[in-house]
Amino acid sequence: MGRVLRTRGHTPEMSKLSRSACFYAPVPDKSIFLYNEFYNQDRRALTELGFEVTLENSLAGLARSYDLWFVWWWSRALPWALRARLAGRPCVVTGVFDLDMPLPPSGYAFRPAWQRALLRSALVTAKANVFVSRLEADGVARAFPVTRPACVPLGIDAERYVPGGAPRQPLLATIGWMEGDNPVRKGMPESIRILAGLRQRIPGVRLVIAGHKGSGYPALQSLAANLGCADSVEFPGRIDTPEKIALLQRASIYLQPSIFEGFGVAVAEAMSCGVPVLTTGAGALLELTGEAAFIRGREDIAGYVDDAQRLLESSQLWEERSRAGRRRVLDFFTYERRRDGLRTVLEELRAL
Repeated sequence: MGRVLRTRGHTPEMSKLSRSACFYAPVPDKSIFLYNEFYNQDRRALTELGFEVTLENSLAGLARSYDLWFVWWWSRALPWALRARLAGRPCVVTGVFDLDMPLPPSGYAFRPAWQRALLRSALVTAKANVFVSRLEADGVARAFPVTRPACVPLGIDAERYVPGGAPRQPLLATIGWMEGDNPVRKGMPESIRILAGLRQRIPGVRLVIAGHKGSGYPALQSLAANLGCADSVEFPGRIDTPEKIALLQRASIYLQPSIFEGFGVAVAEAMSCGVPVLTTGAGALLELTGEAAFIRGREDIAGYVDDAQRLLESSQLWEERSRAGRRRVLDFFTYERRRDGLRTVLEELRAL
């Protein structure tokens, strides 16, 4: 849809790699490539590594020729991996495989047999498979044959996602698309219940749930009304990156009691902005947060309320967790680490 977007990189040490790259993801609108952080950062990384990047979001791109095919999501990767093989060029697939995702329809176990076959075929047809967590890199490689599996965690632009200078508000925040099963997966109903319980102890506390208002939004709105806290829950809809950073810089707590996360980008963004995180240990979240976050079972609403109250009432505890989260991102999950990890994968492919 829309025009083909191209960008060119100028990284001096990678100038010899200046070639064409197809960046494909099954998005409905190409503006999402620039709005979505993990798409935008991988596009930026390829550009900085010396590639002229063409953004593709439809199979029409298969008719064009490239030196590299870079594809997000194994569920749509097989046609591109086959096209790359036909051209004698590499295809790199990345994303979340959802092997252990316990919700239909996204979880691997809930997909029809033909879709599972396509996913497995993509793993062996691609020249390299880049997983964003050790959980999936190891788990998928144990379960299926995988061509050149690598673990390169997603990264946060820690020079942009920074703590703000203004005082924090008694504000809880959570971010995610309210479409399909995503609100349930990210624990948005539980976040509203946490807010309702916390408001009994700290009357002025509020919750912002930001993200596209899709099919899951009405149920969340109804839940807030039924719990008597609709006046304390704000749904601003889709917000751009500056608005998101501003929200995270004024929030006191980031809530995400997820059922599963293949990585947890919003959690990492919150940590980079110095927001203490309350979440579960589901999926790759423990791998991401380490000791920096408060970890509870998804349904332990009372426990989350206790943790939130402690954070809001103890500046020392808040500062400790704020610094710990920011430090963990700087140590392990920066944009530069993601870019350099992709560089290593591509250089290994060039050496074949």
